[in-house]
Amino acid sequence: MDLVTSSMVIFQFDKEPYRYFSSLLESKFGRDRINQNEITLRSLMEEVRSALFGSLVEGHVQQMHGLTRKDGGRAYCSFELYRTLPDSSLCFQVQDVGKVIDTLGRYFYFDFSLHPAEQALTAIEFGEGTSMVFAALMVPRSA
Repeated sequence: MDLVTSSMVIFQFDKEPYRYFSSLLESKFGRDRINQNEITLRSLMEEVRSALFGSLVEGHVQQMHGLTRKDGGRAYCSFELYRTLPDSSLCFQVQDVGKVIDTLGRYFYFDFSLHPAEQALTAIEFGEGTSMVFAALMVPRSA
């Protein structure tokens, strides 16, 4: 339950840090001052969001690794890699998915013996578009 919950929190990072930090900045400095410095603030907030996201992913994956590395444990991962543009068949890569894959690769190997590679990528209709979702079993690397 905790791992599923933290995954859901991690993938809300497209929007939530902006709302949170925007509210804090607005309460401290006022909307007019925020509007005057929006370009600089947006860049700085993106740096903070990216660092927070990286920390959350790292901690989440370390936790999964710790739970599965004993006694031949396995972990199942599933996440969105790509999403279609509105009213198009063209896809874009989901923000920060590269960080997720890189972090998983440092702690796990991917095992396609029980869940075949041909089934690892699935198109799922989501809202007004399509999401390309990757799913695989993972085997923990040695500590």
